[in-house]
Amino acid sequence: MNKKFKVVHLSSVHPDYDTRIFHKECASLTEKYDTSLIIRASTSRLEKNVRIIALPAPVNRWQRIFKTTFQTYQLALAEDADIYHFHDPELLPIGLMLKLRGNKVIYDAHEDLPRQIREKDYLPAWVRGPLATLIRWFENFAARRMSAVVTATPYIRDKFLAAGARAVDVNNFPMLSELMLDEPDWESKESVVCYVGTIWDKRGLFQMLEACELSQTNLLMGGTFSDEGQKAVAESHPGWKHVEYLGHLDRSGVVDVLKRSTAGLVLLHPIR
Repeated sequence: MNKKFKVVHLSSVHPDYDTRIFHKECASLTEKYDTSLIIRASTSRLEKNVRIIALPAPVNRWQRIFKTTFQTYQLALAEDADIYHFHDPELLPIGLMLKLRGNKVIYDAHEDLPRQIREKDYLPAWVRGPLATLIRWFENFAARRMSAVVTATPYIRDKFLAAGARAVDVNNFPMLSELMLDEPDWESKESVVCYVGTIWDKRGLFQMLEACELSQTNLLMGGTFSDEGQKAVAESHPGWKHVEYLGHLDRSGVVDVLKRSTAGLVLLHPIR
């Protein structure tokens, strides 16, 4: 019997139920391919026919970049896959090493990394520009050597095409099955608004709190803070008393929040 074609996805950053990685990509691949996912998870297991291989959670950012990256590489080699598909810029060195071994390797670029670097508050302002330039050069260098680059938006795709990489966009469109909800009963909805996603100032955190304070409106907030310092500031804000903080939500939890809410807030800041 012929060996079934094997695909392994890799991430040292994302949670095991990441929408793009687990639900949209890995679960879809299982229809035709032997699919594994090396990712941060509490346990290794088989779910939706995806074999999840657990990475231990790092204690800090530096351990994630160095120790967890090495662990990811070791697990990837043990899988002996036909295609490796990785999702984090910090795994670019792994991608290059796997490519040098003759493997087919795909880089999945979820974000515009150099632009993100310029907005990292934990980096000194004078470091961000030179570091973004260096990262842009290295990312393009590595991308040109990948078998392909998959991007989350046409803008990021065009950036890699201009750099000489083989790139295609797979946009993060909603899963239609989750949007086919019953007609809402507006009379039974609560007088609340909601926000679901990464929580930080560049996504309108403090504008939401100010609006809640001024309007005396309650806010259902689901997601995780990108910075614990901002979380402490938010909790001391007068508008926080109007917030029902729900933490990280699974997909059914997000649907429940949308059902409860009268409106959703999208207050993304323009960034470079």
